[in-house]
Amino acid sequence: MLSTSIVAGIDAGPSPRTCCDGFGYKNLFGAYHPPVLSITDRFFFKTLREGWLRHGIIEIIKMAVVKDAELFRNLEAAGPALISSRFGTLDCEPESEISLLSQKILGGALRSYVAAEYGNLYETHQCRPHAYGHTWSPGFEIEAGLLHGHAVAIGMGFGAFLSQRLGWITEAECQRILALISSFGLSLWHDILLKKETLWSSQVKIFRSAARIWWLRCPRGRLANVAI
Repeated sequence: MLSTSIVAGIDAGPSPRTCCDGFGYKNLFGAYHPPVLSITDRFFFKTLREGWLRHGIIEIIKMAVVKDAELFRNLEAAGPALISSRFGTLDCEPESEISLLSQKILGGALRSYVAAEYGNLYETHQCRPHAYGHTWSPGFEIEAGLLHGHAVAIGMGFGAFLSQRLGWITEAECQRILALISSFGLSLWHDILLKKETLWSSQVKIFRSAARIWWLRCPRGRLANVAI
């Protein structure tokens, strides 16, 4: 797998999942087929538009928030220069600070993603940290006309806010997450969040998705009295 975008390089490329939609459900059919080799070369990013870079960065922020504090700090240190320098490949010396930070950021994102994904290779459970930001966003992304990265960013911000309200994280931690997302020009709000029906429908669908995956992975004999 030779990845030429950030999303492919740190997420879709090393992922063992291959999927397609069906019967109104996203990613209903598929197989688990890990790549023999996945190559992520940041010099491909020189050709990407800024908007595409932002979409990829949110997937890196996702892993930083839920799994890697050092990666989070490196993203804070790099800031928007990560975009303007195309991950340290444009108008940069090889040993410049942004070039070195870019390598650490990509390495940390890959390490965190693979550790989370390959520890649960066949999705036998749904405790998947790399699904952060993807709880409600699949349900409102198309309706709101949002690009994927911005939808995930909004989902991450909403999740951080709810976590703060529930006392799982502090207000300072919540604000730090929101500030990092915002620093890369990613969205934190859309009026779609005011549509209770859409958000509730998204909540229901993610529970159904988890139940469907559990049903596919469990012996049929255990399901005699279970309604999905």
